[in-house]
Amino acid sequence: MRSRCPTVRALRLGATTRKPVRAVPGLAAIIAVLAGLLAAAEPMPVACTPVGEADIIIVLGGAGPPRAARAAALHHAGIAPLVLVSGRGDCTEIRRLRGNAGVPLSSVIVECRSRNT
Repeated sequence: MRSRCPTVRALRLGATTRKPVRAVPGLAAIIAVLAGLLAAAEPMPVACTPVGEADIIIVLGGAGPPRAARAAALHHAGIAPLVLVSGRGDCTEIRRLRGNAGVPLSSVIVECRSRNT
């Protein structure tokens, strides 16, 4: 009785090696369409709102150093007396950056248990 499964040799020499080549034109077409959509897309609108006084500056985790630097600048400008650093993972590092940026650690509250916003 002959097996329905092809042998290893048949798989190496058979048409299965040609299938990836057939997919290349389709993949190229998809990439071209996506590139065209990206080129036609308009930039996202950005709203610039003046910053006023606040009770607290909240720094969410994720992009630690840039957010920490902005929070330090706002604190030095007198926008708020306190900085709340939130987010599991990089909250202690952001707090350290605050101290290095001249924000008193007594002005920094750390919440490291939140996983997402």
